[in-house]
Amino acid sequence: MNGRLWASLYDQPPEKMDSCMVENLIRASEKPQNVRAELVCRAADGDENAKGAFLESLMPVMLSRMKKYADMIGYPTVVMKAVAGSVEEYLDFVKWDSDENIEHNLIRQMQYATTRECRRYRMIHAKELLSHKLDARSEAEYHTIRDKLKISDEERFADAWLDMSDRDRRIICMRFGVEDGKSKTLEEVASAFHISRERVSQIEKKFIRRLSGGCVFSKKMPVDME
Repeated sequence: MNGRLWASLYDQPPEKMDSCMVENLIRASEKPQNVRAELVCRAADGDENAKGAFLESLMPVMLSRMKKYADMIGYPTVVMKAVAGSVEEYLDFVKWDSDENIEHNLIRQMQYATTRECRRYRMIHAKELLSHKLDARSEAEYHTIRDKLKISDEERFADAWLDMSDRDRRIICMRFGVEDGKSKTLEEVASAFHISRERVSQIEKKFIRRLSGGCVFSKKMPVDME
């Protein structure tokens, strides 16, 4: 793989890693705090190998963040490569000999890069991921909601739909009257799911926000929304 971050781990990685390989990566890269501190000191003296070893010791940070998205996208190595590249670009601006918070800053950079690349991967592959995740009924609901909202950016819609839990999808379907053609009020949906009207409204607004800029809404919105 390209980049120092991966040099000592896998020369020819698979397209996606399974959970066993991920655990092996974590065990292979973990180092105690005192060892990481020593590597930073050596890196400050210009030791390139120490820089690479220090970066590898932070790999569990990236893998832990990826677990949040693993149910949807797994552990694609293209994401890991992109994160590695982003962190290594960041290193061009790091002053190893004077930055006392270098480990903290690198961890934040790695977390940010991991979240960004996981979301980017999910957006690009949203339609493909949905085809493996949805059963026949859920797929029918997906197309019905998409048609009701007159979606112009299907990738954005697929990503938003993929990001919701099964319960939240059912709530949206009730609000838009997918099953019987009759939109349900906030009160009716809240009663059906034993949650507050405010919570139903939050779920709905979050879904709508995810679609902003990516669709043109029908004039006939669910009741309580106009």
